[in-house]
Amino acid sequence: MNSFYDKWLPLDEVKKLFNYKTTQMAALLKNKLLVVAKVGNRKFVLKESLDNFFVHHSKSN
Repeated sequence: MNSFYDKWLPLDEVKKLFNYKTTQMAALLKNKLLVVAKVGNRKFVLKESLDNFFVHHSKSN
């Protein structure tokens, strides 16, 4: 089960990372760059897709 947490972040952890509320997070999850898995009522974000999201939205100087 350790490999699961190496690859995926629970949605609550992503919310804490961005300091987002539920509505803000819902808007963010509509972005096609983020890979989201739903297991029951819980959602998880693939860490690699979160990295790609940051790279895509970062501005080079």
